[in-house]
Parts: sequence; C-alpha cells; structure tokens
Amino acid sequence: MAVFKSYESPETLEYICTDRRIETVNHTLDESQMNIEREKYYTVDREIIERQSLIAGIKARFDQNIEPGILASSISELISKNPYLTENGLKKLIKDKADLSLIIETGKRKSEEEVFVLNKKSAKKTAFYSLDGYLIEIRDSEFGDVNLFSEED
Repeated sequence: MAVFKSYESPETLEYICTDRRIETVNHTLDESQMNIEREKYYTVDREIIERQSLIAGIKARFDQNIEPGILASSISELISKNPYLTENGLKKLIKDKADLSLIIETGKRKSEEEVFVLNKKSAKKTAFYSLDGYLIEIRDSEFGDVNLFSEED
C-alpha cells in the first residue's frame, strides 16, 4: 500500500499539507535528462582542458622574452583562435564539473523551490510535492534520510 500518491491536485494539497515553503529537494532524472547532464559535463570538461592549454601557451609566450607589442598580439591571437572559451573562469568551471559529476553519479539534481510539505506521522515520512501536484521526494521524518519516490511507494 502506497503511503503517498505520485500525484495530488494542487487544490487537495493546499487543504491536506502541513506546510508550503521553499525547500531544497532532489529530483530524480530520467534518461533523456541524464543525457543532457552528460553533454553539459563533457562540454565543461572540454572547456577546462582548452583553458588550461591556453594558459600554458600564454605562459610559454612570456618565457620567450618577446617585445611587449608582439607579446600582446601573440596572446590575443591565441585567445581568439580558441572556440571553447566562455565568460566563466577556471574555478567556476571546475566547480561546475564537480556538480555535474555528482548529478551523473547519483541521477539526481538538487533544486531550491517552493513545495507542498505533507507529513505522515504514522509512517514517519515527509513528502514534498511540486506546486503542480507531483511527488518530488520522500524523506524519513525522524532522521532526515532521503528515500526517493519509487513505483512501489
């Protein structure tokens, strides 16, 4: 027997839920969403590699004791020839890569959003529903452990 339904109308949730608040919840990703995250990961990884290569190239130019005007032109040419550069800095890219790696590893994406909160004290569980009525996540009420929704719940 299911403790929580996978969908409740928002009107019903307004009536039965114990709270409505901003909460960090885990969304389980389907295969197409996972493919998008993998593609993002490979794009960020490629940009990190290209940026590190560019940095090495710039450092090598400085080591050549080139005239300042030629040095600036040479560095500008290196940068303009690199199609993988974006506005993001290397530290942000490395953080993004770690975040994407975790998403790919777990199959879940965290987000902070407004949700309906429904406590079932008899089951010692708390459910989080999206504002359009879909079950996002179930947690143990006592310990705060995460138990994601499955077809059996």
